[in-house]
Amino acid sequence: MAVDIYGPEAATYTFTGPVFPIRTSLDISFDLVEGNPFERNPLERDGTIESVLNEQGKLNTRLKFGRFSPVTIDSEIDTVPWETWTYIQLNGGIEITFTDEMGNGRYDFAPLPDATGIADPEAIAYLARMTEHMPAVIYQQAVSTSPDFYRPGLPGDILNFYYDLAHFRGPDGQTNLEIYYGIPPEQVEIEQEADSSFIHVQLAVALANEGHTSIYRTTDEFAYRGAQVPSTIEQGSFVPEIIKTQVPPGKYELQVQMKDLISGRTGLYRQELQVRDYRIPELQVSEIQLASSIAEEGATKFLKEDVWIIPMPTRSYAATQNVYAYFEIYNLTKDTFGQTRYKTEYRIRSSAMPAVGVFGAVTAGLRTIFRTRKPQVAITNELTGRDADEREYVEIVLNKVRPGVNALEIIVTDLISGKSVEREVRFRYGN
Repeated sequence: MAVDIYGPEAATYTFTGPVFPIRTSLDISFDLVEGNPFERNPLERDGTIESVLNEQGKLNTRLKFGRFSPVTIDSEIDTVPWETWTYIQLNGGIEITFTDEMGNGRYDFAPLPDATGIADPEAIAYLARMTEHMPAVIYQQAVSTSPDFYRPGLPGDILNFYYDLAHFRGPDGQTNLEIYYGIPPEQVEIEQEADSSFIHVQLAVALANEGHTSIYRTTDEFAYRGAQVPSTIEQGSFVPEIIKTQVPPGKYELQVQMKDLISGRTGLYRQELQVRDYRIPELQVSEIQLASSIAEEGATKFLKEDVWIIPMPTRSYAATQNVYAYFEIYNLTKDTFGQTRYKTEYRIRSSAMPAVGVFGAVTAGLRTIFRTRKPQVAITNELTGRDADEREYVEIVLNKVRPGVNALEIIVTDLISGKSVEREVRFRYGN
């Protein structure tokens, strides 16, 4: 870029900042050639060293255009405030320079030097080359040639894994988002260490808001040894894991990734996600977290208040299993005695539709199929308490449930205000 703008002479300079010329500080005095701000280069092929030095012994250069010049090792402190962003993977590598022209802390694309009144043909050609490398022009070219989404080519075989998610009310208006991973032993390389097995993976989550102006990323590495690694590799078996993050409510594009750090294989899933706003002061119910078990002890990462909720990212239960669910209730109304009274209803409805593809469907037609069927399981509880917010969990026996795809409906009714909220989650049961 430097040689393109300034010619071969640029190769003799050490650039310590923007290559594109930027304005020198306004409080510095200049001795300009009257009537022509363009400084010619007196260096000729047969010139001597003395012929290219000015009266102060500094190199005469065409790298200056009036009050504009690139940042070199000789001119680092003589410029307006600037920032340069370099992208090595866009258009073969680009540099975009921003300057604070007014000294008020507001940055914009570095402007083109003023060419008013210039008639020198060499100066005009010089300006034309600078125009091609203007930061605003470079930016627009990158926008027009770069796709809106980058879909990375993943090397080798794709790593398949399970994941599920749920979100709950967080602090300071944020929403707690939990991503539940299921790491299938048959998809990762299990390394043997003496008498122990070893799995090493990296899990990552990224959320981009609608305008892609904010990106939220969380990455962590996990290693499992000995009893943490399943002794048999069976279809549907997995090692459970969780990643937690906090985001403002809104609509996001979610990417969930897992990389096997031993084999190098990677898996990546993407979905649209609406994160609910729990700041609204009315009866609300969180998402439903399906669990494989609820215990009185376990790993700290699965602890919620005083119980351990082990996630079920596959949403698939064997014929011998029961379904476990966890959810939270917010903003219950208190009576004059400071007590809350509310009702929870649990219903499980089955569908005759095939299991494949059902979990991604969210159409009203699918919901109608479930709701027109009589519940195979129906449980109702009436409860009292003293807190406006409650944490609930339930175990439901599935021996009366049909194998296949089922929907668990949870309805919470505030018996003081009369308001109700319903949540639903689908799962597979049996073979």
